[in-house]
Amino acid sequence: MRALFADEGHLLNQIDELVTARLERQSVIGRVPLTVIIGYHVLYRVVGSPAVMAEQMGHLASVVERVAVHVLPEGITTGSGGALDLATRDGITTVCLTTTLEDVTSTAEHLVVKAQQTFDRLLGEAMPRTESLTLIRSAEGQWKAQA
Repeated sequence: MRALFADEGHLLNQIDELVTARLERQSVIGRVPLTVIIGYHVLYRVVGSPAVMAEQMGHLASVVERVAVHVLPEGITTGSGGALDLATRDGITTVCLTTTLEDVTSTAEHLVVKAQQTFDRLLGEAMPRTESLTLIRSAEGQWKAQA
């Protein structure tokens, strides 16, 4: 996480805050049903170093045991405008749109509907879990070979 935030140009004091926030969000992994869709390029774009990438691929593969992780095949550009998160609690759905400039969190129905439609479209394009895990393990092996 630190390598990614540093690559994005965040200041050191911001990096600590961003890492803490991301770790807090990740604390729900395995406690609630979760489906994650990532782009193919995420597996092969070096962030930090090959050793960091190998470690991250290993971590991601271990997460697949507790979470539905799907990889979008190479060449799929749907959803490349930024990350989106959907969460429902007590019947209220919240969407968080993560962009290069700013994160937007909202419960506005029109945004929630658009986000859900986008998520459903992405999931329809994504690889099944078993194929995704195979690809993640392959990327891990390639990064280990370079480390």
